Amino acid sequence: QVRCDGAQPACKMCELYNDDCRYDKPPPMTQLVAMAKRLQEAEQTIAALQSGADSGGDTNNMLAHEDSWASPTRLSSHNQPTSSNMHPSLSVSVNASSLPPQDESWNEGSISSARLSHSPGLTVDEQGNARYYGPTSAVRDPSQHGDSPLPNIQSGVAAYQDTSTHNSLDSHTRESAVWEEFAFGNASLHTCIPRQVIAKLLHIHFTWVGPMFLWVHRSAFIHDMATGGRHYSEFLLVVLCAHAAKYQLDSTAEMLLTRARALIGTAIQQSSSIPTIQALLQLSASELAQGSISQTWVYSGIAFRMASDLGLQYSDAVKGLDPIDLEVRRRLHWSCYFWDKVTSLYTGRLPSITESLDESSLESLDRSADSMDWTPYFGDSFHPCKISQSQYQPTSNHIVACFINSCKLSVIINDIITRIYHHQGQTVIEASFKDIKVRLNQWRTQ
Repeated sequence: QVRCDGAQPACKMCELYNDDCRYDKPPPMTQLVAMAKRLQEAEQTIAALQSGADSGGDTNNMLAHEDSWASPTRLSSHNQPTSSNMHPSLSVSVNASSLPPQDESWNEGSISSARLSHSPGLTVDEQGNARYYGPTSAVRDPSQHGDSPLPNIQSGVAAYQDTSTHNSLDSHTRESAVWEEFAFGNASLHTCIPRQVIAKLLHIHFTWVGPMFLWVHRSAFIHDMATGGRHYSEFLLVVLCAHAAKYQLDSTAEMLLTRARALIGTAIQQSSSIPTIQALLQLSASELAQGSISQTWVYSGIAFRMASDLGLQYSDAVKGLDPIDLEVRRRLHWSCYFWDKVTSLYTGRLPSITESLDESSLESLDRSADSMDWTPYFGDSFHPCKISQSQYQPTSNHIVACFINSCKLSVIINDIITRIYHHQGQTVIEASFKDIKVRLNQWRTQ
């Protein structure tokens, strides 16, 4: 017998002998992930042996050596895992034919200009990245845009609510759960942060911090942390871990925060990206909690500019977006708007994002996460399933519903700041006050 060369639709040997070419069924996802994890563990053992480390060390003592993995000096030799720089032994998991399917026609580095032909101000630059230029821009190409009106958000909402779209998002969530353990190991290999530390800190983040602002889409982040996709970066991972670490590991938090600050320079010198926006927003929140107003204002300001650069406000106008990409962009756009009002209210400054938004677009956000269970996590277990239900009865988390209503409230907050506190004239203030009072009552009732 001769090994099949894998050519499609038929291999060369079958064509030569005029035989029917049949391919075996690909292995199930669970088997693929198990194989990938074994390869990953083997690579970790080899790396430890090569560096003279004790491969049989107690994982509970890893935090004692945190100065070796949280140090910024690690940055030069450990870049974020992408399909081009992943370790060769991990290419089996990344390049396998049974990898969870993605829409390869859409990514931030390869966008067809035809898809943006009816998008207001969205264009494609020399590197194939989506960029937004308004009608007064000197670099806007009139031939690409014409005078088409703004997209009809309601039509986009109707399309988004198709059963197939929700099924696709649900499938992506299940797939990311399968890849989770492998994702932690993959990130550990490339950042030198112990797997258990990453798992613990991300669990803290997605339990307590993430639900407040929904900056990071969990399934997209975990999935791409495993596969080196576009929704993950080392900068974002380090920032999330640094922010979560301050709740339990103060020394670790400071080291990770130092490492994150060292990564900022590289991140902002590259093209605008969703992970960089998310990292800057989270970093600004961390700085605000410590009273660093200037850093909060600067980091969030860069994030808002990058979001505008990517045209997140017009995501509904981009044709052919993968459902998970569209969901991530919609959430991030509104979370930028929400955080802008929070920082403006806290500092007493005018908002940075002044564009008016259609609140109906909030109703297009996927609410499937609302039905998932939520339980508190205090770092006493590395795996959420180990928490005893007798300690806390799980309840539906309602994180998307809370986020939507917080965003609706932020629209009213914007008008309070701009129409009352930054306007002169008693007549204007009285009229605005009455209107805002009515809207607040309606918001509370609904």
